[in-house]
Amino acid sequence: MKPLARTVLLPLVLLCAAPLAQAGSGAPAEQPGCVHLGQDQQITRQGNARQFLLRDGRAQYQVTLQRDCSALPAARVGLIERNGAQHLLCQRGSALHTDRGTCEVARVQRIEPVLEQVADSRE
Repeated sequence: MKPLARTVLLPLVLLCAAPLAQAGSGAPAEQPGCVHLGQDQQITRQGNARQFLLRDGRAQYQVTLQRDCSALPAARVGLIERNGAQHLLCQRGSALHTDRGTCEVARVQRIEPVLEQVADSRE
């Protein structure tokens, strides 16, 4: 192969392969309907075995499980994941894994802090 052909062909091959590599990576933050959670999480139970509040840094979410989760009230630790991707909270397909069992997520709703809502309404 001639040197000129190599210098033109190699960048062209790399250019064509880049979108395939990105599509295969499936970065968690890029999945629609999903939130990639950080390491600063706190779960607060809401008095039942089907819902809990999740704080992730400054963001807050109300998470509803598909059915009552007997593992939730007595759990000491919890991990949110989806298809093996830890800290990935999605509207569908995520699960809460605790030291007592696993429960499937049915719905996630972001909760806006009241102070930010009041500040936004004044602007």
